Amino acid sequence: MSLRLSGLAAVVLSIALAGSAAAQAPATLETIPLFPGLTLVSEERIEDDGMEMENLEREVYPYVSGVKRIYATTATAEAVFDFYHQRFGGKRKWTSDDDWQNFGPGGPSPMILKYIAHDFDPFDHPLTGRVITGDMQRQLLSAHRPATSDGEWVHDAGFSWVFRDRAGVPTDFHLKVIDEAVTGHWSGYTPRTVVEIYVTRYGPPEDEE
Repeated sequence: MSLRLSGLAAVVLSIALAGSAAAQAPATLETIPLFPGLTLVSEERIEDDGMEMENLEREVYPYVSGVKRIYATTATAEAVFDFYHQRFGGKRKWTSDDDWQNFGPGGPSPMILKYIAHDFDPFDHPLTGRVITGDMQRQLLSAHRPATSDGEWVHDAGFSWVFRDRAGVPTDFHLKVIDEAVTGHWSGYTPRTVVEIYVTRYGPPEDEE
């Protein structure tokens, strides 16, 4: 039997494999891809406030260390979101089946995506009392950057996942993309998108006394 694939089948297979590889969740802080041109603004330690994770066998993984990094760029929030969405994918509707506890050692839980678009609700400007309508908000954004294919502009988006090493010990990851370009209660625009990365490492379960 020949194992040679037709041209079309080979293309489909290569696309599927590429998509699978692209959506692989990073296992460490160092392997999280950075959008080109990001500038590190700050880095700080995530303090232990009693954080721990517990698996289905009620084994408790204690906090070991955590770091929060904040980056900024003048690129649009849509461009930054698209960069990470292409690499991470993500489920927009979380269910209990997606909980990290349901997945074995040596890999990630499903990537969970929280996506919020600008809603353009009208409001009264807190200083002038002027009504800032939805049309005014859309006009400001459309003057500076194109909308997505869905006709939306990204307000903020978050990617969350847990990666368990071969011993089953979890590391918790969160990456946020935040639009900070709108200034002065929609009175101005300065290109700025922020990326926040939170990584919290846990240790092996402690022996119960």
